[in-house]
Amino acid sequence: MHNGLLKQLLLVAFCHCFVASFSQENVAGKWLAEDSTRIYEVYKTNTGYDAKIYWSNRKANETGALVLRHLTYDAQKRRYSGIIYSVVDGSAKMAKIQINESTATLEITIPRLFVLPVTIKWYRKPEL
Repeated sequence: MHNGLLKQLLLVAFCHCFVASFSQENVAGKWLAEDSTRIYEVYKTNTGYDAKIYWSNRKANETGALVLRHLTYDAQKRRYSGIIYSVVDGSAKMAKIQINESTATLEITIPRLFVLPVTIKWYRKPEL
């Protein structure tokens, strides 16, 4: 009986580590903005992950502009945290990022002072 419990615990631990590592590695790639006006590219750096504007149909947006920086993964909370930059004025805010595997979305939550947090969704762009 003790051996069976140990096998179950090892299986649960393996599955948890597998899912956490899958989500952690799966953040890199191209993501489409919710309004389809931008494509962001998330890429690995020495300090975690960053994201830049890869393409935009908005004239005010600069291709290559940094929008997310120093994303690091917290396996216990199963989410990333990092800094998000406004494409309008360059202001920086802390952000929490989760991957929703079932809908292939990045859910970026930005806390706001005196109001509820705002969640922005990016959708995984399929590779052609």
